[in-house]
Parts: sequence; structure tokens; C-alpha cells
Amino acid sequence: MATICTPVQRPGGERRGIVFVHGLGSDRRGYVEYGEQVAAGLGIWCLAVDLSGHGASTGDAGEISPAQHLRDVLAAWDELTRRCRPDARRIGLCGSSYGACLAALAVQHRRAARLLLRAPTIVTDEDLARPLRLRSPDRDPVAASVLFGGLSRFRSPALVVECENDEVIPHALVGAYLAALPTARHAVLTGAAHALTAPEWREDFARQMLAFFADL
Repeated sequence: MATICTPVQRPGGERRGIVFVHGLGSDRRGYVEYGEQVAAGLGIWCLAVDLSGHGASTGDAGEISPAQHLRDVLAAWDELTRRCRPDARRIGLCGSSYGACLAALAVQHRRAARLLLRAPTIVTDEDLARPLRLRSPDRDPVAASVLFGGLSRFRSPALVVECENDEVIPHALVGAYLAALPTARHAVLTGAAHALTAPEWREDFARQMLAFFADL
């Protein structure tokens, strides 16, 4: 299940698009709100997807593997291009936590023009094909060569957003993403916890997002 946020059409401009990917145990609703801001403020077509087993999508999330969720993200990308027909050179990806990891994996399969990752976690090589209920607690970047090897080849602009008081994602893991991405910039949401439950944290993230995708 997905929602497309439609911008007001601007004559003569090339169409641009962004695919938004939520975190584990969440759904697309938060990113629909961000997508509406991006569509209104930047004139970009936005698609927010519910991963399988989340929100309005079918399935049991615990029985679904990251590889299957990656296919959801790629299908969302293809749906955006089919329905909105953006310039293929001007499509971005944005994800949070587990969704950020999926977005980072997706750039190995689709040519993203910009990549925004907020509080990204990792999926190890061994866990890619396992159901999430069997996922190991290992968060060592060394065990995620598929993920970080792919990011090392990404050459478009990237932004890694860290939550200052993140109780889930350690600073070292954010550092691993920054080290892997040759083009990445780093931003910190002051005072923010992982879930962005305070309005000021969401507003700060929205400002970062709008600034980053303005030149998509």
C-alpha cells in the first residue's frame, strides 16, 4: 500500500520524485505528512509506502525478510516512475531507521539522485534472507558487507541525519555510514530521540529534508 503526494504542476519544469520508507513497526503515515510538505514546497512527486506486514499492507512482518522488504521499496520506486513519470535522473530516496537501511540497499538496484538516511540501522549479510523474527542482534558494520560495499560506490549527494539523544542507534553506527558514503554530509537533530515524538524534532527534520531535496 502506498500514498502519492501530488505537487501543483509548474509549466516547463522537469518532474522529480522521492520514495519514502518508514522504519520497522511503523507505517507510511508520518512520511505522507513529510511528502505533502515536500510536494507543496518543492514541487516534487512523493510516494510513501507501507512495507509488507506494516500499516495497510498484508503479511506478518516477523515472517518477512529484509530482502523481501527491499523488493517492496523497489516496487514503490517503479510505481512512482510508472504513475508520475519523473525524470529518471531526478529521483531520490529517504528512509528512517530500518527504512533507511532498505533505502541504502536500494541504491544498488536503482539510480538514486539523492539519498537521505535518518538514524540508519543495519542488516547483516546473514540476515538479509532471514525472516525478521530470526534476525540476529549483531550490529557490527563488518558483518554488513553487502550494505556498505554498495554504499561505497554511491556517488550522488547523500545526507545522514543523526538524532542527538538516539536510544536505539549508536553514534558509531552513524559513523560507519558516513565512512562508507564518499559524498555524505552529516546533520544532527538537536535533542531528538529515535522516534521523533516531539513536534520540534519533526519540524527540524522537515527543514533538513526540504533543504537537501531542493536541488534534486
